[in-house]
Amino acid sequence: IGHSWYTFDGGVDLRVLVSPFRFESPELSASLAELRMDGRIDDPAAKLGDFFMRARDLRVAGPQGALVLPELDAEIRLKAMLGDVLPLIDMTMAANGLSVSAGGREQVAGNVTLRTRTREDGDTLSGDSGLWLDALSGDQVPERVDSAWLGVDWHGFDRAATIRVQRLSRELDNLQLEMMMQAMSGDGDSAAMQEKAERMAALGEEMITVMTTQLLHPGRTSMTLKMVVDGAGERQLTLDSALDYNGLDGLNPSFAELQMLPPSALARLADLRIDFDAASALLPPGLRAGLVHYQSSGWLRQEAGRLRTRFTIEQGEVTLNGESMTVQQLIDKGQAAARGGVGTAMPEDPDSGAY
Repeated sequence: IGHSWYTFDGGVDLRVLVSPFRFESPELSASLAELRMDGRIDDPAAKLGDFFMRARDLRVAGPQGALVLPELDAEIRLKAMLGDVLPLIDMTMAANGLSVSAGGREQVAGNVTLRTRTREDGDTLSGDSGLWLDALSGDQVPERVDSAWLGVDWHGFDRAATIRVQRLSRELDNLQLEMMMQAMSGDGDSAAMQEKAERMAALGEEMITVMTTQLLHPGRTSMTLKMVVDGAGERQLTLDSALDYNGLDGLNPSFAELQMLPPSALARLADLRIDFDAASALLPPGLRAGLVHYQSSGWLRQEAGRLRTRFTIEQGEVTLNGESMTVQQLIDKGQAAARGGVGTAMPEDPDSGAY
């Protein structure tokens, strides 16, 4: 059931309600206690407004498994629609009591919260996203994990280039859909198909050009990725990483130039920092065994029951766990670790109690 109220200030209020239902069959059962969506559009021409969703007690079960979602709430604020293709939004979504089962056993359960925000900073775009997980349990959740957080923050992506990339992506998707429909219908117009294929190739090349020469701003474009995992009364994992884009001598190289750059020059395109720290006992034995070659080659350090890595590239200078090296030496280390294979037990760490 849908309702629309047109207000005297030029706005529109919306409400959509789905009636509670219960469905049963030998193959599938489903039920829903409540689903309600509300919206307030302040400027119908600009399509800006606030939107809310509330769902209660959704249950779906079949031969492959079952899903239970007692509570879902979402709030979306559409702040702007750039070029009619790129929305700027603030969104928060929370799912509490989520449970996924298979074979009669709970695989994953817990609470999930997602928040994402995008904004304009002059001629560039920025944003951040965060994912929170807590009260975790189930067969697919590691024994020592009960909560986690993942955060991403990004800055300095060119506004006009991002809009152009979005438009190119939409046109490519439409052309691909048209070609699929034409092929399924048995239309034998090969000339039209060839024309669409050539158009797709041209659009793909333009997208690569825009992304390499216009999307990023040397000295202004940056990203961070952070993650923490907790459980068993301690911090199980920490990841802290950052990337700052430098360009090549302060400029954006073309895609053709990028393909010609040696590894030492590619390393100067961006400064990178990665700090990783995880409890050895968090990793399953098979994975720990596969990491032994990364430890022996210097990629990982094991100290007091923890695996640690600190890796930086700054102005093309590489440092791995306190050891300075050239880019080629770093590549050689990676190749040596990869050639090491999987299945050798990691040397025992007497302080970890995990082996």
